Amino acid sequence: MKSIIFGCLVLLAGCPQMEPLDGNRVISGFDAGLQPSLDAGFPADSGTAKPDSGAEDVGVNELDDHSDEREGATRLQPWQQIAGSLDGDGDVDWFTFTAGVGDLHRIETRGQVDTRCGLVDAQGEEIDSNDDDGEQFNCRIEAELIGGAEYFVRVQHFSAGGSGIYTLHVEIIAVQEIAPQISVEPDQANAGESFSFSGTGFSPQARVELQVASGGLQTEQHEAVADDEGNFMYVWQTRRDTRPGSFQVVALDQDSGLRSSSLEVTVLAAPEDDHSDGRQQATAIVFGRFTPGEIHQEADVDWFRFRSNRLGEWVLYTRGSLDTVCTLFLDADQVARDDDDGAGLNCQIAHELVAGRDYFIKVESYGTRIGDYELVVVPPPVPDDHGNDRVRATVMAESSSASGEIGAALDVDVFGFTAALTGDYSLKTIGLTDTRCSLTDVQGRELQSDDNSGLLWNCQINARLDAGSTYYFHVRHSDDDGTGRYWLFLEAPQGTRSDDHGNSVEAATLVADQGLTPGNIEVGGDLDVFHFFATSGGARVIETSSDVDTVCRLLNAQGVEIAANDDAGEGHNCRISADLQAGLRYFVEVKLFLRSATGTYRLRLSAAE
Repeated sequence: MKSIIFGCLVLLAGCPQMEPLDGNRVISGFDAGLQPSLDAGFPADSGTAKPDSGAEDVGVNELDDHSDEREGATRLQPWQQIAGSLDGDGDVDWFTFTAGVGDLHRIETRGQVDTRCGLVDAQGEEIDSNDDDGEQFNCRIEAELIGGAEYFVRVQHFSAGGSGIYTLHVEIIAVQEIAPQISVEPDQANAGESFSFSGTGFSPQARVELQVASGGLQTEQHEAVADDEGNFMYVWQTRRDTRPGSFQVVALDQDSGLRSSSLEVTVLAAPEDDHSDGRQQATAIVFGRFTPGEIHQEADVDWFRFRSNRLGEWVLYTRGSLDTVCTLFLDADQVARDDDDGAGLNCQIAHELVAGRDYFIKVESYGTRIGDYELVVVPPPVPDDHGNDRVRATVMAESSSASGEIGAALDVDVFGFTAALTGDYSLKTIGLTDTRCSLTDVQGRELQSDDNSGLLWNCQINARLDAGSTYYFHVRHSDDDGTGRYWLFLEAPQGTRSDDHGNSVEAATLVADQGLTPGNIEVGGDLDVFHFFATSGGARVIETSSDVDTVCRLLNAQGVEIAANDDAGEGHNCRISADLQAGLRYFVEVKLFLRSATGTYRLRLSAAE
């Protein structure tokens, strides 16, 4: 639940009237937009100009008060006002701010000027723009923003030749007042069974830490990830040796720092039989894991249940030395039964199931045999979400996350990234899937591998990596037949890189063979180098979009030039069309035509139309 709060956010007691900031100036009297017809710098202007840092007041000095470029934007904070002047001749004023904890922000100008404004994210993509939604002819934008993220505001006159004074306001008009909530089903279960937690009101895509505590025991920590709506689900699987008693569970939103209220769940003593002899108390199965079972005495049977999440052929089987018989039910109706179609004397059933239905499995031994076994349930394969090798790897940015699914037996998901800084990196998965991971260099040499160093059955690799080098992170299931979903987190060391992209093929930045990448020629003579693998053969277009004069070259894996261009793109941008061979590595160099020039651009790789 969210409340809409208009006006001033009350932090202590009341809200003081704020004097607008005017870049280097503060204006009073007529020189505040009250009588713009007199505010033209003529001697008849009886307003008083008050420099606040030694600079002359607008209307006296023709120097631009705010940068015309996003890179030099004037900084302000939510709830702060700042004055600006548009002096005609296409003048544009840029501002930047860090979004506050409230999710709904209002950006608007006030005054007698007919303004047009735009809201741009940190990557330079325009989020929204507006002309006259504010008072009179002022612009106004209301947008849900991410707390802590950087945004830019562009202010200009409706007419390219227009001029005048305005005040820019950035305000939070809706703030989150209610802490996130969690619920659980059931609230008590036997040791060895599971609890299902649901959460609402968390930050979108936030990492959520669940803390499970009981007196005299070390607090367990589990991690989940909220979806785009701020909701999550997590299954806490207890063990048969989990100590009976009460447990307190709280969820921490790691983005906002807010905690949910505490829930209490009760773990009961494990029954002598590890799995119920009746369908009503069947053990719930979690995909991506293998459920152990034991036929501990003659005539013992074990019941399991699961809910199918998609249509298709599901495979369920046991493995081990016990001669098993398994039966599949839809509710109370028998669907299939098998004795020895699995390996050895194990049972195996392959059957097309309906999505969204509850199925039950009964496992028993043949004759009077007793012993241990493992039950495996394999859902139908899903389309591969991430490539299985470095050619089709998903390219990640530093300090980012991605969801993944091991969708079929032996599926491998590969992620590639270029280290911006030399330092300690952490790569890990979270979730209920038993993952195994490895880290390789661009030549495919394995640098490190791990199985269960993360939470629960997750893998985690901590490694010191070199700036400018490209690495690949491989994720698979620990068992060849295993499937399941996971979240991958890449955490990089803190710091700022002086050059956004390397200057040589050895330090090239990895990019996808279709996509957009921002670049910056920070100093005269700078060269930006990128590399990619062609996922398919055929014609490709490599081009830039910018306001500067770019030159680009396409090289093969050995560094030999394939093509080069200066001005074939729009304006003075470079553009190369070339036929590429699937699976091969290529390099792209970008520089500016004038060696002394600097500026930003965006590199685009796409298939030729």
